[in-house]
Amino acid sequence: MMSSYRYHIMFFLTCLFMTGMRASAQKPEKTIMAGIRAGPMLFFGDIGSMGTGYHAAISGSYAFSEVLSLRLAFDYGVVSDSDEGTPNAARDYAYTTVIIEPEVTVMYEFFTQRGKGFTRKGMVKQWDKWTGLVFAGIAFPWYKVTPGRHLTPAIMDRERGIAPALSAGAALQYGLSAKWYVRLTFNPHFVLSDYLDGYTSPNSTSYDIYHRVSLGLYYYLGL
Repeated sequence: MMSSYRYHIMFFLTCLFMTGMRASAQKPEKTIMAGIRAGPMLFFGDIGSMGTGYHAAISGSYAFSEVLSLRLAFDYGVVSDSDEGTPNAARDYAYTTVIIEPEVTVMYEFFTQRGKGFTRKGMVKQWDKWTGLVFAGIAFPWYKVTPGRHLTPAIMDRERGIAPALSAGAALQYGLSAKWYVRLTFNPHFVLSDYLDGYTSPNSTSYDIYHRVSLGLYYYLGL
């Protein structure tokens, strides 16, 4: 049976879709954006308490309206943890997991504050200075686990595979100019699997979860 947080995510996806259907049909000023981002990654599984690591990604998005866009991203991450210092210290398992992930999300701009500047000819120009975004979609992380300490392939439930995940989050974007933007993003992933650390147990009550926090640089094309 699905746990309650999955119902919450499904509800969020439905609300986001309905909001997009009601979004302005006005043609956006900017349609295509490309960017890179990187930052820390936190993982919650069955080994240790909170795995830590890093990730980096490239992405591109296409705007259908002033507030609604579709984003495609490709992410690479590494996370690790061990039982040291936990109630399972005697078990002494450890792991390192590589996650390679394509992701598709729908993004909605729920507020925008315009800024003013000047061109080289002294003419006034405007661009989006501050933008708040929420997003949701689906990802398909491929993972490979390297066991450590007393965790061995004979104990592991699964060493590698593909595990679909629900992706959601929020971001705050700052416009450096009409073309260049920086963005701070918080992006939880609710994985439909319990094997991203290579191990599950009878005491496990939910699937794996990982969060990404990233700082990115983005550029609008065609302006």
